[in-house]
Amino acid sequence: MENSLHTFSNVTSTYLQTYRSILNNMIQSITKVEPSDSISYNFILQILPHCQAAIQMSENALQYKIYPDLKSALETSRILQEKEVLQIQYLLQCIE
Repeated sequence: MENSLHTFSNVTSTYLQTYRSILNNMIQSITKVEPSDSISYNFILQILPHCQAAIQMSENALQYKIYPDLKSALETSRILQEKEVLQIQYLLQCIE
């Protein structure tokens, strides 16, 4: 995979390909939300794909050799995001 300025290694190319796929899926999920008159409902449906993408992006990066402090931060972030997704899903059930 090439960028106008760089040729990337196979490992980086694979990472970036997965990253772009996650990003594109997130954007599609967010933009396909059919808005309602409830700001709470709209926010929840739009933030869920964002949180899920953050989990997937962390998992993607964690597959590779990365800076140890970043690895630790991503592991923590993933756990927190998973808890946040559960809380947001619960709130969605409460307002539906």
